[in-house]
Amino acid sequence: MISKAREKKARHEAACKICSHPYRKQIEDQWCAWANTATLAKKYRVSLSSMSRHLAAFKLRERRATNLRAALELIIEQGDEVEQKAILKRLKEWNLKHTPNSKNVKKAIRLP
Repeated sequence: MISKAREKKARHEAACKICSHPYRKQIEDQWCAWANTATLAKKYRVSLSSMSRHLAAFKLRERRATNLRAALELIIEQGDEVEQKAILKRLKEWNLKHTPNSKNVKKAIRLP
């Protein structure tokens, strides 16, 4: 017997414009790397409501929050040692290819 969660996910995937989008992975990865939702929706020609439903269905907000928490922890730790502008510049340049672990985050914001 199929669980209600699996049934709900299957219904979502059948109707979701993002699930069937050829650039689904890029949409998800860029959004989790702090790209603007409206900008992504326009770029990939999907609606904001489709984005919102997809983000909720796959708990991508939690993934994005994890990315943000990991980065902010390092900014706070290194706050006295490096300029905040340099750290923020590095974070903006960082384009995630997967959910980071702390090693990936440290590598991404390391300054020369």
